[in-house]
Amino acid sequence: MRLFLRWILVAFIALGLLGTGVFVYKFVWQEFTFRVAVASADGDDAQAVQAIARWFAAEKRRFRIKVIATGSTEKSVQLLQARGAEFALFRADEPQHKGIESIAVLFKELAVLGVPKGSNVSGWRDLKGKAAVVTGATQVNDTL
Repeated sequence: MRLFLRWILVAFIALGLLGTGVFVYKFVWQEFTFRVAVASADGDDAQAVQAIARWFAAEKRRFRIKVIATGSTEKSVQLLQARGAEFALFRADEPQHKGIESIAVLFKELAVLGVPKGSNVSGWRDLKGKAAVVTGATQVNDTL
């Protein structure tokens, strides 16, 4: 009887070590792939996400990013709502979408400074004493 209990104890210890090993692999070393829905595969949003993905790979991070081009913003949101993607990129000034709880702002361009080529203006401080023009806000479908 004593030998039987010893084998049971060894079996439980082995199962505990196996479970710990699976936990460590799954939550410490396994790579996670996040799916990101974008409207256009060759747009600025996709290029920004791909730059982040290249940085993850170069730094040997355990996160990977898969860009999914959907063809339109609405399809990206639908894919996010259907759990076909973990993230979707779209403009914050578009109408609100049901089921989306948080939005990360990637580009917050309140003002853009444009100067002719060869100008001596390279930053905001260089504008001191100079005239500047401020234009109105953009519309949802304006080319950025």
